[in-house]
Amino acid sequence: MPLTLVIQPRDGEALRTRVVPGRNRITVRVGDTFRIIDDATGKTPAGVKVRQLDTSLIVEGLDPAATDAPVVEFAEFYTLCSPATPCQLLLDSGTSAAPVSITPGTAPIGALTDG
Repeated sequence: MPLTLVIQPRDGEALRTRVVPGRNRITVRVGDTFRIIDDATGKTPAGVKVRQLDTSLIVEGLDPAATDAPVVEFAEFYTLCSPATPCQLLLDSGTSAAPVSITPGTAPIGALTDG
């Protein structure tokens, strides 16, 4: 499944880059908005997992069928971005619900009792 990372700077035109197998390390700039989209649908692939690892934001589960599944790491997301210096990752699954915005202030969601 071909995937694209869309980076929308605070000022300027959107930049598009291909998500490749393995680790994709992205340098975060204050004010950027990020989206990872499936080229066929224009939406975020279903089943993605987002987690914090030290100061980075990690996106996994982008293509579970791939032998070397892509992982996107937004380096320094939790140090460079803040409410005063915002940046965000938007996840848009294409359902009727609004896209989910991940920011450094987003509360983590833990596992429920049923796992």
